Amino acid sequence: MAKPPTFPTVIDGLATVTISFLKSRNYLSAPGHKAGLVEWTRNGRPAGSIAIEVIMAEASAELIMKYRSNGVYKEHRVPIVSRVSPFGGLIWLFVCPVTGLKGRNLYENSDLFTHRAALGQAMYYCQTISKPHRELVKEFAEYRLQGLGATFYKKYAKRMYRGKFTRRYISYLKKAGLFDEFKTRAGPQF
Repeated sequence: MAKPPTFPTVIDGLATVTISFLKSRNYLSAPGHKAGLVEWTRNGRPAGSIAIEVIMAEASAELIMKYRSNGVYKEHRVPIVSRVSPFGGLIWLFVCPVTGLKGRNLYENSDLFTHRAALGQAMYYCQTISKPHRELVKEFAEYRLQGLGATFYKKYAKRMYRGKFTRRYISYLKKAGLFDEFKTRAGPQF
């Protein structure tokens, strides 16, 4: 008897706010106030945007997100805390307003941005594909990549990491001329 479908939330397709995004745009660099706009795209088309503000103090900060959800204006405040890194410097973490857990990513969860644990039965896209189908795709990929030699089949070579194809695997696909085909079949990983 087949397993009944659960229709889980797919994490790869959710809007995400990350600490690395804020750091790369200097929101977490100096005490003070900085505001901007975050935009998301899906398949090259705009999928949403929010206005963000970061109010920095010495060892903590607060992220204020302003956006519309289902026609209703929302203002969402998320504390950002820091801890000392063992390698020097600070590690910044969001504090989820729902679960209280600390993490580097916040995912869109209906009307809020929350920690991954608040999503419940969420999965990465590759986890929603049946195991026989994943193995079949892997076999065909290995068969078509044989012309590249044994470089990809090294001991620690990986096709995917954290639900995304690795840069090395993508480069092999490009060399084999299979990148466009995999890009259309793989879905939101690219």
